[in-house]
Amino acid sequence: MIKYLLIILSSLTCISCVDKPYYTQSYDVNPDGWSYDDTIRYEVSATDTLGLNDMHLNIIHDANYSYENLYLKIVTIFPNGEKKEEQLNIDLASNNGQWQGKCSSNSCTIKVYLLDKFKFADQGNYNFEIQQYSREEILQGIQSLEIQLYNSIEKK
Repeated sequence: MIKYLLIILSSLTCISCVDKPYYTQSYDVNPDGWSYDDTIRYEVSATDTLGLNDMHLNIIHDANYSYENLYLKIVTIFPNGEKKEEQLNIDLASNNGQWQGKCSSNSCTIKVYLLDKFKFADQGNYNFEIQQYSREEILQGIQSLEIQLYNSIEKK
């Protein structure tokens, strides 16, 4: 009996140690396809300029997505109005054609580590805009995008 109690307590301790995001926002992509004109926007209110943060992007696509990668344009709009634009190529499949991430029979989820151990420079609202940047004007198969922000844990 004590053995089972110890197993349950250890499991609960491990589960409680898992990092949880302090910000998470998910957007479903139009089922008819993701157009160049469809910009996904996230707004984050930053109050802490001293703590380190990690930013992840979870992408869910259907198992019949036609390409091995996804091209994105990400625009960051800082509280002072300054903009920074980046283009990102995300490999959704390995060289041998196997989907990366976690897949079920009809969809796959891949976690992309966008920023690691960064600080917000100023307090205020940061806006992140994401657009598909592929050759297709309307991209089929991307189902959802989710941004997550975590308090970064400094490993010593």
